[in-house]
Amino acid sequence: MKKIAALLVFLGTTTCHVMAQKINIDSLLKKAEEAVILADKNPKDGLKQIYAAEALTNYALNDKRDFDRAEIYTNRALDIAKKQKVMKDTLLAKTYLMMANANMVAGSYSNACDYCEMAIDASEKELGRFSPFTIYTRLLGGRTIMVVEPDLRRGFIHLLKAFYDNDNAPGGKPITNLDRLNSYLNFAMEQMIAGHTNSQRFGVPVIQKGEKSYLILQTRDWHIGQPLANWVAPNMLRSPEEREAHAGENIVVADEDNIKALTKEEGKSMGFEFPTFSLKGPSHELTIDPGSFILYLNPESYQRTVQNYEEFKKNNKK
Repeated sequence: MKKIAALLVFLGTTTCHVMAQKINIDSLLKKAEEAVILADKNPKDGLKQIYAAEALTNYALNDKRDFDRAEIYTNRALDIAKKQKVMKDTLLAKTYLMMANANMVAGSYSNACDYCEMAIDASEKELGRFSPFTIYTRLLGGRTIMVVEPDLRRGFIHLLKAFYDNDNAPGGKPITNLDRLNSYLNFAMEQMIAGHTNSQRFGVPVIQKGEKSYLILQTRDWHIGQPLANWVAPNMLRSPEEREAHAGENIVVADEDNIKALTKEEGKSMGFEFPTFSLKGPSHELTIDPGSFILYLNPESYQRTVQNYEEFKKNNKK
């Protein structure tokens, strides 16, 4: 009997929820039609056009969203916005966001990303870099781009800049509670770390010593066979005293002839030194002096090097 009673309560609750949802959708549809009527009565009012488009495509309408009709009002808004001698009402930015949304739903992700960035540019041009609306648009656009763009850098730049600009805006934070959305930045950082790790599967550090080049096959925190990611951060997190105490330890290198485990003193001399560079000439090419770099092997060469390293470790167990 208790199970039946519980089931009846569940069914009753579900029915009420469905009815409330139906009423809510009906209410939203009614508001959308009111916005459409208002836009039609005021064809030169750009904001009313974009409000009609937004009302017709309200996310809460689910399958009742009407992007075909919304396109009419979006195009009207775009035409009005482009004719503005002085940008106002963030009309152009809002229109581009609407166009980004429509393209996202249609699966035209490349176009959606383009419109997101056009919205960011329009907002910054109208209101400036540190405007709350510009920061909001950059945050929204950046997150949208990161969801669909294979090159994560494209969206991450905007997300990072949104938080950076909010923290460094003259006169204090324009959006005082933006930190409540720090999960967006944290998740984006994790996406970037994962993407970077995946891109470094066949990377190996190379150090120049005079005329010779050495592959670094092992450090204290990394060895070949692992993606070349997080290989320097552990050392950066150590205290200066600990870094100094263990400098040069556990270094294994390879040159054209053999693989060698370095002594601590030899390891100290194998520091990763960034090359110096300058921009020269009419063609603006970089002039790069010798220094350390990352070598990306093809999968077959990388696997052979891993096997040679593993064989070396096996034969040199203490």
